[in-house]
Amino acid sequence: MYKWVNDITADDIMQHSLNLPKLRFGFGSRIHYFLHECCGFDIETTQIVTPSYSHAYMYIWSFTFNDLTILGSYWEEFLMLLDMFNNIFELDHKNRLLIFIANEGFEFQFMRKWLTITDSFFIEERKPLYVIHNYGIEFRDALQISGGNLATLAKNYTTTQKMVGDLDYNIKRNHSDAKKLTPKELQYVLNDTIILAEFMEYYFRTFSPMGFLPLTKTGILRKRVKKAATQAFKKSGSRLANVMKMLHPKKELYELIMKYLFRGGYVHGTNETVGVVLSNVSGVDVTSMYPDHMFLYDGYPMSKFCRDYDTSVSHYEELNATYCTMAVIDFYDIDITTAHSIESLNKIIEKEEAHIDNGRILDAKRIRVFITNLDYDLYKKFYKWSKMEIKHLWKARRGRLPRYLLDIVYEYYNAKATLKRQGLNNTTEYALAKEMVNSGYGLTVTRMRQTTIVYNSSTDEYETDDTFVFEREVEKQALLPQWGIWITAASRHTLLSMVYELDKAANANGDGSICIYMDTDSIKIKLYNKYHYIIDEYNQKHDILVKELCERNGYNYESMRGLGSFDLEYPYIKRFKHCGAKRYAMKVYDFKTKEYKTTSTISGLTKGALLKYCTRTHKSVWEVFEDGMNIPTKETGKLASIYNDEPHSDIVNGELMEEMSSICLTPIEFTMSIDANYKKYFDEIEKRLKRGVL
Repeated sequence: MYKWVNDITADDIMQHSLNLPKLRFGFGSRIHYFLHECCGFDIETTQIVTPSYSHAYMYIWSFTFNDLTILGSYWEEFLMLLDMFNNIFELDHKNRLLIFIANEGFEFQFMRKWLTITDSFFIEERKPLYVIHNYGIEFRDALQISGGNLATLAKNYTTTQKMVGDLDYNIKRNHSDAKKLTPKELQYVLNDTIILAEFMEYYFRTFSPMGFLPLTKTGILRKRVKKAATQAFKKSGSRLANVMKMLHPKKELYELIMKYLFRGGYVHGTNETVGVVLSNVSGVDVTSMYPDHMFLYDGYPMSKFCRDYDTSVSHYEELNATYCTMAVIDFYDIDITTAHSIESLNKIIEKEEAHIDNGRILDAKRIRVFITNLDYDLYKKFYKWSKMEIKHLWKARRGRLPRYLLDIVYEYYNAKATLKRQGLNNTTEYALAKEMVNSGYGLTVTRMRQTTIVYNSSTDEYETDDTFVFEREVEKQALLPQWGIWITAASRHTLLSMVYELDKAANANGDGSICIYMDTDSIKIKLYNKYHYIIDEYNQKHDILVKELCERNGYNYESMRGLGSFDLEYPYIKRFKHCGAKRYAMKVYDFKTKEYKTTSTISGLTKGALLKYCTRTHKSVWEVFEDGMNIPTKETGKLASIYNDEPHSDIVNGELMEEMSSICLTPIEFTMSIDANYKKYFDEIEKRLKRGVL
């Protein structure tokens, strides 16, 4: 049910209270209590966009308290409601009411000058994880816990679902118009906060028994892993803090490895196929690539990295056979040996006379890089050089990741696989297990936060706390940063090694490069039926490793079967075209509709926008999708955020609308352009092909 705020009394609130015991968290002087009440808050806004300014105004807010939704039109009304809750439940710094918001940064920009913020924590400016009003009312961002958007949250966790397209944001509305919404429009508003309240009920039920209420997805795992690590080292007669202090890189080295050594997944397409419509392409992807390498790879740095002052190439190669190494190396006259350039430009420390292939090094007179032993092995496959000089070298003993991490990730992986086998992959339990498996990797690559951002209500400014002490923070860790670096490096090594083997076999038969597009854990391949035996052999060998893992660790093989295998996701792609990294379109057979369907993935453009534009204009996707492609403002689904930090006002439908601060989301056009340097080397690649270099 719903009521307007002016009709709400204290008795209404008490009648809809769950009357459950408060949830206690913390220890000693840090104990605090959350009311066991499920709340969600959301606003709807209208925008006034002119050539000289872009303003936005809240015209209706919705607050769900368990099974009661309260509506209002003014910020003063919302503050009055918060005061009512504060008085009824006697809220203070120890007794809090928790309220979920979806994408809290948006609402915060509107309400920040209305609230009395006594505590806050921001990921970065304008992106709060939580803000606390008047000591006792805490707003948290629900999407930081669930992932995705509100529609995804609802699909995975709640009965009530997000309505789509039932509230026209192009209609200008004022406060009076809030009570003129149609039944469908009103239900749209109601659902948004009912979803959040339902999610909070799940949140309390799931996490309060664990003794904490996480702020983020990775926070869910972090607490468990820290506890398991503490117990594991205590059992062995050590202290976790001491081990971390001993093994963690010092501050200067930590900053270097996170800047240069950490590389993401490999995303690239071959130059000779850019802009070409290809047919008879297949797509393979690796099942759970990052979890696979966490479980199976045995080459992680498990001791302190020590400097090695023998920087001869022969010694370096010997070390790589038995140690994890990281080295700063100069490569002279470096050049690609295949159709693939693998090193990212933004990971180059120094370069001389370098030619760039869509953000990756094609060739250079000299480059200086910081790489792992795994990266070096890929360099030997994909590059050649006249000379290399090792400037700095570190080594560490190899081993497997600790069981205190793997067993927890396995618990969720096993739960996910079991639920899927039982046909329960549409349950909240499955959604949580899936998120936790993904968060396992995310936890290993989370960077140490060296500054804390808070919001000061009295000055209306974001402030940073620079009292961070690196050594003290290291002692709080349970995972080493080098593990995340090596997980990513090992995954990239597996993908690119497969690319290398497939292309090597194809080149030997005169078929040229058959791997045309790679994206982190997937490869688009020509002539799959001719060369799938290479993938089959890899999968067979890999399955043996999975069985050995299960026997060694006592894991369920039925759940782990297929982990890390290259699966044929798209047996037949009728058409495929790419225009660089994260820009491709393909036409594939949809077994549900039993017809071919065109899909596109274009970085910076909303999914489906290209197809809608082509349908409306009766144009071919394959002709529109090219260098210079322009999608009009109204059809991109792409929004620019314009922040207004000063008070502003406009007359909307005859009523004066005012805000002290706001954010205006304005549609913008999308133009796709291929980098000039990228175009420049198309000709170079063509020359190399003619010379038989590639």
